[in-house]
Amino acid sequence: MVQNTFAKYSLFLAMLLIFLLVVSCTPLIQKPGEQATSTPAVAPMATDAKITADGQNSGENAEPSDVAVQNFKPKITIIPPKEKPQPQYESEVDVLITKAKSVVSYQYAFDASKGGTYTYFISGALAKKVYVEPVKLRDLVYYNEVYLDLNQKKGIGVCTKGVSTCTSVWKQAFPVNFDLEKVEFTPQDLITHIPYSAHVVGEERVDNQETSIVEFTNAQGRKERLWLDQYSGLPLKEVIYSVDTEEEKELEKHTFTRIILGVKKSEVTFPDTQFEMRKE
Repeated sequence: MVQNTFAKYSLFLAMLLIFLLVVSCTPLIQKPGEQATSTPAVAPMATDAKITADGQNSGENAEPSDVAVQNFKPKITIIPPKEKPQPQYESEVDVLITKAKSVVSYQYAFDASKGGTYTYFISGALAKKVYVEPVKLRDLVYYNEVYLDLNQKKGIGVCTKGVSTCTSVWKQAFPVNFDLEKVEFTPQDLITHIPYSAHVVGEERVDNQETSIVEFTNAQGRKERLWLDQYSGLPLKEVIYSVDTEEEKELEKHTFTRIILGVKKSEVTFPDTQFEMRKE
């Protein structure tokens, strides 16, 4: 009886041992379509690896590809904005304007064909107006020459010998209203207002001088033409046209003739020793 029980117990242990041995040797069961994978151990980056400024690893034990990805810094190139080209005059217009701006002293007759005309002398900040007909200041006081200080904005009127209406005030000088006597615009003033769009449309002889006709749209939106002296660059004639009609119509016209370059400063300086200054 005891022997029979011991035999059964021994058989059970033997079968259990065989089962455990079989289980331990059997691989894991995979589902259809799956593939067994193993995760490789990632080697730690060497502590003595160095990263250069452009993101590259200079260490001997470093992994170049991994370090480049982790430390990559994109290079940024700053492109400065392009400067807009400066506007320029048409070459022929530019030559004439340059000539006119270089003139520092000159004289001319303003609107010689009209009444109340005068000859204007200018040298730097000093100027003189000489009227064809004397101008009345008050009562019997007349003047036909005005000395102007453009900086101090002062004017002095005198009557020169030989003018009949000046007999009572001969060798006397009177202060005059500067704002009334100052010139509204000179030939050089007109030059400074020529826009870059101006272009030459022809040539013409004016006051025995060869001129280039320059056309443009002025600040008031009207067509304007200047007849520029080819020698000095100064305008000898200005005409402003109406653009409201089908035909060109002159709205305003001025002439600057008998131009002489090189006015001396003494010609425009008030000769205080020759005249007695009187109150207005």
